[in-house]
Amino acid sequence: MSPISEPTHIVVISDGTGRTAERVARAALLQFPDAPVSVEVFPRVTDVDRLERVVRTAAERQALLVTTLVGHELRRAAASLTKEHRLTAIDLLGGLLEQLGQRLRAPPDSVPNRLHEPGDAYFRAVEAVNFAVRADDGRDLALVPEADAVLLGMHGTSKTPLAVWMGAQGYRVANLPLRAGEALPAEVEALDPRRVVVLTVDPSHLAALLDRHGAEPGRLERILADDAHVDAIVEAHPRWAVVDVTGRSVDETGARVVRLLADRGIGRPGG
Repeated sequence: MSPISEPTHIVVISDGTGRTAERVARAALLQFPDAPVSVEVFPRVTDVDRLERVVRTAAERQALLVTTLVGHELRRAAASLTKEHRLTAIDLLGGLLEQLGQRLRAPPDSVPNRLHEPGDAYFRAVEAVNFAVRADDGRDLALVPEADAVLLGMHGTSKTPLAVWMGAQGYRVANLPLRAGEALPAEVEALDPRRVVVLTVDPSHLAALLDRHGAEPGRLERILADDAHVDAIVEAHPRWAVVDVTGRSVDETGARVVRLLADRGIGRPGG
C-alpha cells in the first residue's frame, strides 16, 4: 500500500478539554511519522447545536472523528450525526462507559473533565510552590519552622529551583544561603535535624560554571571560602543530611532529596 500525499484531518470532539483524545490520536500518529496529518481539537462541546456545527466542519474536511463525550445524549447525537454525514468516528469512551455501567449496575455520572479536575494534591502543590517563593533565600525566617524541609547551601547549588521542584511534589521547602563569615540563624539551629539538607558542590566545577557566565574577578576565592564554611557547618551538625549536586540536574537532585527525606521518616505531605 503506497502512502497518501494529501493531508488527512483528524477532528477531536470532547465535552471536556479534549486533551485525552488528542494525546491518544498523537500517540497513534507516532506510528506514521511521515504521514501528513493535522489534528484539530474542539473542546467543551456540551450541546447538540455546537456538536452539529463541529460535525459539519469535519464533514467538509472529510476528517476522521475522534470523540471523548461522556454525556449520554451527546454520544447518541454524535453517532447519529456521523452516520448522517457518512463520517468515520472513533468513540474512545462510549463503549467503556456502557460496559462499566452494565458490570457495576449503575449509570455513569456523565460529568465531563473529571480527569483534569484539581484535587487536594493539586492545591497542596500550588500552596507549596508559593511557600517556596516566600521562603526563598532566607527572606522570611519566620517560615523556616513551618517547612517540611530546609535546604542550605552556598551560591550555585540550585537551592531555589530545587525548592520549587519539591514544592511541585507537595513539599513546603525553605532555603537559606551559606556564606563565609555569616552565622546560622537560630531558626535553623532549632530545627528537627531530619528536615535539614545541606547541598554541596565541587568548588572547581562551580568556578568553571560561573566563569562561563561571566563571573566577576575574585569569585574563586569567595567560592573556596564559602566551601570551607560549608564543610565546617557539616562537621558541626553530623545529623544533617548532605547531598552533592555537582553535575546533577534539578530533577536528579530532587529525587535524591525526596528519597533521603523518606528514609528519615519525612514523607510527602498528605501522601
